[in-house]
Amino acid sequence: MNYRQIELSFDDGCQLCRNNWDFFYNIEYLCEFIHRFTYARICKMKIPTDGNYNCVFFLLSDCKEPHYDIFDIYHNLYVYMPFGEEGMKRLKATKEGEERTEFFLSLLEEGYRLAKQYTNTFPLDKLMAIHKEFREGGYISEWSCSKKRSFRKLGIKVYFYNKLTMYEYQFIMVVTDLNGNEIARAPIDYTLPDWMFYLGRHSKITVENDMMVFYDTSGKRVIEVDIKGLPQGKIVSHMIEEGVFTDKDKESIEKGRNWGKELRW
Repeated sequence: MNYRQIELSFDDGCQLCRNNWDFFYNIEYLCEFIHRFTYARICKMKIPTDGNYNCVFFLLSDCKEPHYDIFDIYHNLYVYMPFGEEGMKRLKATKEGEERTEFFLSLLEEGYRLAKQYTNTFPLDKLMAIHKEFREGGYISEWSCSKKRSFRKLGIKVYFYNKLTMYEYQFIMVVTDLNGNEIARAPIDYTLPDWMFYLGRHSKITVENDMMVFYDTSGKRVIEVDIKGLPQGKIVSHMIEEGVFTDKDKESIEKGRNWGKELRW
């Protein structure tokens, strides 16, 4: 087995989570953009583990000393890390943005060193290099979408990429002329930063009555984009009723940005 997911989370049995499940899910959202950046790179490296696991979860817990466990059914290695009330105080004291991101990165790096003590196969140096790349890139987690469209009669090409921040996921459309000169770009879809919302959300693209229509893996229509305005740089999109998120949810997601920044503990 090769290393795949390497993530920071909370032990769902710890007192902090039992008292406040919002706290647990806040952390899941806030760290997703780091996890996605790491996942995309570590998978390409194809580094074998030394046991019946390919995922490593660093669990912040009530424990007094670090310890380890393997859950064979799910092929997971768990590294339990002391956190408790003192860790909570440090987290609450962080400022939104780079400082908070660095707090989570430092916890992950502490976990990496613990995992290296458990197994020599753990790719500590490679993961530290990935973090260096993440920092130097401005803490941005983006990846391209393989789906592209050309509309030669309109003189344009359209492609897409995905962007994760600490507070949201965006699906971004870029319009160029046939020579690749950019005409316009804009987000056409938003969700909260949770892979359960955004993965598979744009699995199929069709053209129907001058509209680009996006379908998810279940066959539901989730976005429509008016093609006619694209050559003039007008990207008009709608998150439609059949999807998980719609135009009505844009306000909620905006509130979600504030919710994440305020960190409702």
